[in-house]
Amino acid sequence: MEPRIDISKIHTGWKSLERLNLILDEEEERYTQFLVLTDTNTSGYCYPALQKILGFRGLSCEKVEVASGDTSKSHESCLKIWRFLRGHEAGRHTLLMNLGGGMISDLGGFAASVFKRGVSFLNIPTSLMAQIDAAVGGKTGINFMGVKNQIGTFAFPSAVIVDPAFLETLPQREFVSAFSEMIKYALLSDEKRIKIINETFPDRFPVDSTGKEDLLKLINWGISRKIEIIGADISDRGNRKLLNLGHTVGHALEAWSASSNAHPLLHGEAIGAGLICELFISSELLGFPLPLAEEVAGYILQKIPRVSIPDDPAALSEFLVQDKKNLKGKLRFTLLESPGKGHIDAEVDFLLVSRSLEFYNKLCYARYH
Repeated sequence: MEPRIDISKIHTGWKSLERLNLILDEEEERYTQFLVLTDTNTSGYCYPALQKILGFRGLSCEKVEVASGDTSKSHESCLKIWRFLRGHEAGRHTLLMNLGGGMISDLGGFAASVFKRGVSFLNIPTSLMAQIDAAVGGKTGINFMGVKNQIGTFAFPSAVIVDPAFLETLPQREFVSAFSEMIKYALLSDEKRIKIINETFPDRFPVDSTGKEDLLKLINWGISRKIEIIGADISDRGNRKLLNLGHTVGHALEAWSASSNAHPLLHGEAIGAGLICELFISSELLGFPLPLAEEVAGYILQKIPRVSIPDDPAALSEFLVQDKKNLKGKLRFTLLESPGKGHIDAEVDFLLVSRSLEFYNKLCYARYH
């Protein structure tokens, strides 16, 4: 039986962390043990707020901590979490609270979903990318042998608490990188929404009172758009694949960067570049309007500056061939014919991928020179 989305379990709003009290009131007979997964950043910046709520209720709450960054999405981190759960005799009475960005949601959700065939977990996303994407979609997973998300499950959290106040702890670079995911949702909607997202997405954070309202509207729209797309296809066999737009090249760039750079790309930065490349591929194969592709690329580059890509595109090939969408050695992409009209499992040859990287570099050269 497939997992199901319960939109009523997604709580959004400024100070929505306080709704944890309501959740715990409703579930007081179900859970008698509360454990927390953090990374080295959220442990210091975000955990005290959670600890305050639990402490006020007289609840003790042990935590397990992993290093920040996508390299912690690994089987080594899973072993650490499983040892922690076993050491605390976790079971059906346990609620694991995943406090952090997308890496924590993915990692904690996966570790919980398979421990003793399933321990309940709750996501408290602290990055904008996680709030509109990783924490709410029901995909969990870890990287394996340098390739993104090779091992995972479909498992939904018992609840998600999306409090924009946590975004105040983010570096500016991480905050704006979420623009790539938001503009992706817009591309999967219509041209009008593309312009709305570009005009209302804040250039900086924190924001004033009006900006807070606008940001919450963006978050709520992003969540609702994602839920709308995945609602009829939880297990990623059909239209949910639309959400892979930008992610085939993007994941390859992210994995390449992690393997070759001391300061690897953020997920959103890689996806931003991937979107630009895949809009070019869409124009070549499906007739997506090239002027619109260039316009959207300009929006992305305004928010997310040029990222480094390999001098030799062949360096991406080992990562592209491991993509989960591939079939019989053929690269499969999600592409757009026009805004809101996507095509899944489109076959793309590597030469066209190479040309898309040249397109990205050409746009960046024109913008920065």
